[in-house]
Amino acid sequence: MIFIADDMGIGDTSAYQDLTGNADSVQIDTPEMERLANLGTRFTDAHTNGATCSPTRISLLSGTYSFRSPLKT
Repeated sequence: MIFIADDMGIGDTSAYQDLTGNADSVQIDTPEMERLANLGTRFTDAHTNGATCSPTRISLLSGTYSFRSPLKT
């Protein structure tokens, strides 16, 4: 399972609604993330090999570091 999001914070997903206390109207419904959270898996620390979304997408699609790809951002 792969989750990729651009500029998503902990307050945006319904899996962390118990931590944020946000109303239902401002939460994005993320049932798969809720399922994982209920099983005990919460994503609280993430890293990427680039500061913008394009290098991350290049790496995900090519399987290499973005700086080794012939595709440039």
